[in-house]
Amino acid sequence: MADSKITALTALTAADPVNDMFPVVDVSDTTMAASGTTKKISVNNILSSSPTASGALTVTGLVTAGSATITGDLTVDTNVLAVNATTNAVGIGTTVAPVYSSKLRVEGGVEIHTSQALNIQPGNTNPYEIVNRSAGGFAFYPTGTTLGLTLAPSGDLSLATGNVVMTTSGKGIDFSATANGSGTMTSELLNDYEEGTWTPNIGGTATYTGQTGTYTKIGNRVYVSLRLSVLVAGTGEDFRISGLPFASGSGLFAVSVGYFSSLKTNAAFLSGYVTGSQICMTGTTVSTATITNLIAVIGNGTDIAISGFYNV
Repeated sequence: MADSKITALTALTAADPVNDMFPVVDVSDTTMAASGTTKKISVNNILSSSPTASGALTVTGLVTAGSATITGDLTVDTNVLAVNATTNAVGIGTTVAPVYSSKLRVEGGVEIHTSQALNIQPGNTNPYEIVNRSAGGFAFYPTGTTLGLTLAPSGDLSLATGNVVMTTSGKGIDFSATANGSGTMTSELLNDYEEGTWTPNIGGTATYTGQTGTYTKIGNRVYVSLRLSVLVAGTGEDFRISGLPFASGSGLFAVSVGYFSSLKTNAAFLSGYVTGSQICMTGTTVSTATITNLIAVIGNGTDIAISGFYNV
C-alpha cells in the first residue's frame, strides 16, 4: 500500500484489542537496520506491558482503569485529596496529611449516608457504635451493647449512663443566649453545683443530742438548713452558730428560724443572719426586750431549726 496521510485512512469503527496491531520500532533489535526493527503490537500488549513514565503525565479527559497502583504520595486537585506514602495517612479537603498516629484528617463537613451502624474500634477493643434509631435521630453505644447517648429528632440530647463532666475549672452551662432582666446581669454561666452536710455548733462545753446540717450550692448561692439539739448547755457557748460550709460574701443575709423550744429566756421571736462562716442570732422576749446573747437563752434541751440562703 502506498503511503497515505493518516487523515486519508479508513476509520476503524470496532477495534479488536487482540488482533488489531500497531507498528512499533524495537530499537533493541538491529537485525533489520541499525535504527531498529519494525514489529507489531496489539492494544492488549500495550495495556498489559506495565509502562513506566519518568516525567509528568497530564490527562485532561476521562481515564477509566480497572485498577491502579501508586507507590508514592498522591495529590488530587491541589487540596481535594492528599495521601502520604511515608505515614500511610490520608487527608481530605487539605494538602496536609494527618499528623501523629492518625490515619485520616478531614477539613470541612462530613456527611455519612448509611442505614448501617458506624463502628469505631480503638485498638480493635471496646468498640464505639453510632446507630440510626428507628424513631429517628442517633444513638451512641460506648461499649457496643449499652446505650450511652441519644440525639432525638427534636434535638433533645439524652444521656443514659455517666455524667456530664466539666474537666476545667470555671466552665459550665452558658445561658448567655437568654434574655436579660431589668437588673444588672453579672454572669450567665452556671459553673458550680454541690450538695452535702455540715456540723452546726455553738462552741463552749455544750453537748448535743443532734447536730445536723445540710447545704446545696448552686452557682454563687448556698442554701443551708440545720437542726441543733442541745443536751447540756455547759459554759462558754456563743450566740453565733458556726460551721457553715462556705464563707459568705459581703453584706448580711437573713435566715429564718422555723422552730425553737426549751429556751432559758421566754423568747417570743428569734431570727438570724449570716456573716462570714457563722449565723448570728438575735431575738426579742415577750416584753419586747432585745436578745443579743444566746448564752442567756440556750439551755439544757434547747432545740432550734433554721433554714435560709446566702451568697459567696
